[in-house]
Amino acid sequence: MNQSTDPILSLAHWLTVAASLFLSALHFTLKAAGAIANLGIFQIGAAAVLFTHAIKPISTFSANLVAVIEPVFNPVGVFLALGERPGLTAIAGGAIIIAAVTGASIINARRAQ
Repeated sequence: MNQSTDPILSLAHWLTVAASLFLSALHFTLKAAGAIANLGIFQIGAAAVLFTHAIKPISTFSANLVAVIEPVFNPVGVFLALGERPGLTAIAGGAIIIAAVTGASIINARRAQ
């Protein structure tokens, strides 16, 4: 389906516009622009390029595991870099996600054999 005629996509865009009407005016500074550029170029852009390159030689099982579990480990990186401790519910939620993803991946890998 053409994205320009997709009703769900149009609805999502209009909901974003409606939600933005309730936001306060943005305060755009050079520091904010630098932070946005850093996120776009390095944290997202370079990470995507490196991930795409590194995923080629590994199995589908490993690639799936890395791609799905990576966001769960973001709080670990924040803890190590900034010392911000995740709460008990965040730790419990992460453990549930890791267990579910690992279990589903193992089941799917066994079915494929």
